[in-house]
Formats: sequence, C-alpha cells, structure tokens
Amino acid sequence: VPYGTAVTALVPTIAVSAGATVSPVSGVAADFSSPVTFAVTAQDGITLQDWSVTVNILANNETDISGFTIPEEVSAAVISTVDHTVNIEVPHGTALTALVPTITLSAGATVNPASGVATDFSSPVTYTVTAEDGSTSQAWTVTVTPLPSSATELLEFSFVEQTGSATINNTGFTVDIEVANGTDVSSLTPTIVVSDGASIVPASGTAADFTNSV
Repeated sequence: VPYGTAVTALVPTIAVSAGATVSPVSGVAADFSSPVTFAVTAQDGITLQDWSVTVNILANNETDISGFTIPEEVSAAVISTVDHTVNIEVPHGTALTALVPTITLSAGATVNPASGVATDFSSPVTYTVTAEDGSTSQAWTVTVTPLPSSATELLEFSFVEQTGSATINNTGFTVDIEVANGTDVSSLTPTIVVSDGASIVPASGTAADFTNSV
C-alpha cells in the first residue's frame, strides 16, 4: 500500500474456493500492522488451510525540504515546494564561505550536501534530496542573501586644494577641512568615500559652493 497508509483497520475483500469459507470473513476490518492469518475451510467442512497475509507499506517517495536554518539568519527561510527553492537572509557583512545549515527533510529522505556540513553560499548552492525509496530525487536551489548595509558613514573627504587631512566626525556628522589662504571656495570639487553600498548627494566629484557649510 502507499506510504502513509494506516494499516490498523484495513477492510479486505476475499474470494475463496467454491463453497469454502474464510475466517476472519471478507469485508471485516483487520489490523495489518503485522501479518494476519486467514483460515480457509473447504466446502467439505474438514479440510483447513491457514493463509498468512502481509501488508507492506511502500517507502516514502517525497523529496521535500521542510526546514532550513542557519545560525546567522535574520528571519525564517522562505521555502517553495513548487519551485524547489530556499531563500534565506543574513546580516550585512556575514561571511558566506562556511555557513552550517540545519536541514529538515521528508521522512526517510537524505540530502547532499548533508545537513550540518559547512558550505560556501557565496553563490546559490544546489542540494539534492533523495527520497526514502532510494530512487526519487529532487534538486533544490538554496540562496543566502546578505541584507543591505544600514551604515551611512563618510570615510574619506578631500580636495586638491586642501592643506591637511580632513577631520571626519561620524558621531556629530561633520567634516572639517582646511585649504590655503586665498583659495576660491565657491567652487570646490570634493572626492568622497562613503560606507560600502551607500550613496551620497551631492555626489563625489561634483563641484559645490563651500562659502558656507554644505
């Protein structure tokens, strides 16, 4: 019978030799968790034969990933049993080269790479789930995505005309920079470096009027 069938109360339909009877009788629920003996008595009422009936449950052919976690995750993985994909997010800056996932599968299934094995998620990783039946398999694509950085630091700020390094205060959000006496500050072009992935307006390389604070 198929995987998952409850075998504790199956109702058999039994055909026996002409005039014979069977016990337990046809149409009566029986528990087939273990082999059941059916006694067939011939029409003569004397001849008796025991039959042993065994119900075997087929191996599971399901190949689902029902759970996928890594310690670094920021929220539960999004698992699609239609597309056979797993998407999971980790904090910005997480090293992706040796993450250790814990994977939950369909009953009796196995997966390669295995659960608990450090894996490089710098790019999507293909996991192959093999069902308990040993022949049914399914490829799953797992993608780990670092969240965008929330950093808004200004790391470098310079002019060609400066006389010394800028003083950058990422707590008070100020930059102080000195230029030579007589410099025309109404159109200076700064070179600016900001946090990884961040942008800045006005952009680096854009001339601005620094007569007053910008």
